Amino acid sequence: MIFNYSNLTRSPRCCRLFVFNEKYLSWIAGLILCVSSLIVVSCKSKEVARKHDLDPKDELVRVVTSDEDKVEIKLFQQELSEAFDNADRSFLEKRFNIKRLLEMAVKGLDLAGKEKADFGRGMRSAGPSTKRQLVDTFMNSNLRFMKSVNQTRPALLYRMIMNDDSFTYVEFHLEKSRKWEIVDLYFYTNGKPTSHMVREASAQMLPNKGGLDNEMLRALKKSRESEVLTKQGKPRKAWEKWKTISPKAHHSRVVLTYGYMAAFQLCQAEIETNEDVGSELKEVFSLMSKNFPNDPGFAILELAVHHLNGDYDKYRDAINRIRKQVGDDPYLDLQEAIVDLAEEEWDVAIERAERSLREEPETLEAYDVLWAANLGKKDYKRMTELLSSFVELYEVEKSVFIDEPSYQEYFASPEGQAWLKE
Repeated sequence: MIFNYSNLTRSPRCCRLFVFNEKYLSWIAGLILCVSSLIVVSCKSKEVARKHDLDPKDELVRVVTSDEDKVEIKLFQQELSEAFDNADRSFLEKRFNIKRLLEMAVKGLDLAGKEKADFGRGMRSAGPSTKRQLVDTFMNSNLRFMKSVNQTRPALLYRMIMNDDSFTYVEFHLEKSRKWEIVDLYFYTNGKPTSHMVREASAQMLPNKGGLDNEMLRALKKSRESEVLTKQGKPRKAWEKWKTISPKAHHSRVVLTYGYMAAFQLCQAEIETNEDVGSELKEVFSLMSKNFPNDPGFAILELAVHHLNGDYDKYRDAINRIRKQVGDDPYLDLQEAIVDLAEEEWDVAIERAERSLREEPETLEAYDVLWAANLGKKDYKRMTELLSSFVELYEVEKSVFIDEPSYQEYFASPEGQAWLKE
């Protein structure tokens, strides 16, 4: 586990807002742009009435796994989890078949012969860098196995906490050739498996009878320009760039997720300058709800909006909807404890954090909740016990806590003074 001292004293009262990690957005949009640009070049003079099948029948049929398959999949899961724990990228590089993912993305698209060749060339061009960026994202994240699920293919569900503290759940969809391999990815915050996203975005950018419509291509390019501005530390300009995208492109999950990222970064900047926050985030969420009312991933993205609005009942409802999808994840206890703290339900928050620590003793966020709740209760005796055990367990200097504003009342108390002098 990578221990980040700078994150030690962040207060759960300042809710961690949830936005999908920009590295994933970069590689998925880059893949779509690379493939679609080749298609656009080859199709400018064509006027054909296309009939795409965005849900090919063979992609909807569930694969039945034998008892032998289940044993092998369990072994694969153990190896995959060990690779994540040890940051061993070699296993993922060997067993993630990006070529197969891209082959599935072509299924159902109404393409002529030359178009198929151009599409294939785009896939081969984008594949290696796409795979490398994705592996990098996984290696820089904290993944924990949740359970096996049976989709159209056998799948392994993991919780994924990224290096910006955002989180999602991802299913690794498996297929066996000589060995079991990962052939598709379903990030819950994206609403659909990656192969489906590429297929749909490509279908939207293909020319249809009446000429070529470049609306989606322009939208994705503007989204990437917005991302560049965000990385340059210009969140307001990033948001303004994204706002120039045509509303016709709001039916794209990728475009809206870029908008969510821009709004999130702007919201973070507004928090730091004490400005009125969250209006941009709420605007993007409204578009998401309108265009994707039944998208399962939005239960995760909703959390930030409901917290900003103080809609704690809706926040808890979103948590419960996530639980129905993923099961009893102790990390969700901590996310719900955020609103327990906001409502000053100190004992309930403590109970959730302690339950989470019993399940996952390495979870630092549980200490955040415990500290905040005991400060709220003014239970300085228990606060001292928690800090002492934490300092001993992680070999952290007491000075890490000294400048945290929310701890000053504790440090001024007899218990706090005694702890500092120990």
